[in-house]
Amino acid sequence: QTFSRGGKPVLELLGYDLTPETGLRIPWLRIRYRWRVLDRGLAAGTGIRILFAEAEGSYATRPDGVPEFHNNHPLGTIAGKRRPPLPDILEEVQRVYYPPGQWGKSVYVWAGAIEGGELLDAAGSERPYVRLGEAPTMAGPEHPER
Repeated sequence: QTFSRGGKPVLELLGYDLTPETGLRIPWLRIRYRWRVLDRGLAAGTGIRILFAEAEGSYATRPDGVPEFHNNHPLGTIAGKRRPPLPDILEEVQRVYYPPGQWGKSVYVWAGAIEGGELLDAAGSERPYVRLGEAPTMAGPEHPER
């Protein structure tokens, strides 16, 4: 999946995987992204926007309007720290809390990229976000507090 600004490709998502982290008091997903940087100048200021939403793209929000289930971070961030300069190919690993409102539901992963406050175009999509696939369905905590 390629993301571009004004027809100029900025970065390409080469792949991703989601791994549920089990055995914890609360459910988390480990997400690994693999990117190809196509324009280092624009990519250096790019943020990644991942939404976990229904199949058609609708999603729950918190009272403040922020998506309930998402992962937003600057491209190239590992453990909260950015590693400049960006390499041609990079891999990121993020952990995302699976919120209670989404436990037991089918959710899909939607990806977007933002630069300079504007979402980049997602190749082959009428929206700036593109649906990547279904996330693992997770239940609540395996060991609820007593």
